[in-house]
Amino acid sequence: MTNCDTHDNWPPAAFMPIVNLGKAGHFGHALASLLAHPEIARSPQGLGAGFEFPEQLTEEVLAVYLTLVTATDERRSEVSRYDALQDCAQTVRIEDRLKAFDKPTLIVWAESDMFFHVHWARALAAGLFEVPIICWSPHSNFARFLPSCSCA
Repeated sequence: MTNCDTHDNWPPAAFMPIVNLGKAGHFGHALASLLAHPEIARSPQGLGAGFEFPEQLTEEVLAVYLTLVTATDERRSEVSRYDALQDCAQTVRIEDRLKAFDKPTLIVWAESDMFFHVHWARALAAGLFEVPIICWSPHSNFARFLPSCSCA
């Protein structure tokens, strides 16, 4: 598991302004505007908060991320609708099934994630879903981190 939707923390409080953009029908347009302003896209106010090295997001990479969901009015509308409909019903509904899951699990969690605070990983490891192993990592670049992972 990695930083993610956990139990009733979806959408997380820090993500609510984005959900509200979707509810107002503006999220798709906001994403499209990032294509014209890559410096904003790389910033914490754009997509930068979700990347360990946002300065490495080239205009080409941003185009790959954003064009698919912003290329037409229909796509912008659909991504806004998707964004607006997020809730924790699914993750709460599967709680008992996750508690019954008995396979070894590794949690890799970025300690500085603004959306999914590390206390959610601790809750998982402490028994909310009885997850046996937890590792801490810097944000995003898990491949670099895993070979030296020290689990607790």
